[in-house]
Amino acid sequence: PEPWLQKCDTSYFVDRMLHHRPEMAGFAARVTLEMQAYCREIGADLEQHVILIKDMWFNRYRLGDAQEFHIHAGSHLSGIFYVEAEEGAAV
Repeated sequence: PEPWLQKCDTSYFVDRMLHHRPEMAGFAARVTLEMQAYCREIGADLEQHVILIKDMWFNRYRLGDAQEFHIHAGSHLSGIFYVEAEEGAAV
């Protein structure tokens, strides 16, 4: 990691299967619908390819925290849902 990065709170090393929790069922279903809509928009053949959530975890970033560029090996899509962010936080 770059020296300007700081650690964030994460469930990545403990629980990457949040989408299987009953309390996350509605959210996971909505994410799946959004992924399917995006795939249709870019012309993916959903008859031939199954769209599913492989992993889901949380990260909590505080002021000054950041994430370096990275890939999610074995995934065709990845996304982020921000629960709360201040105006201009991503600038």
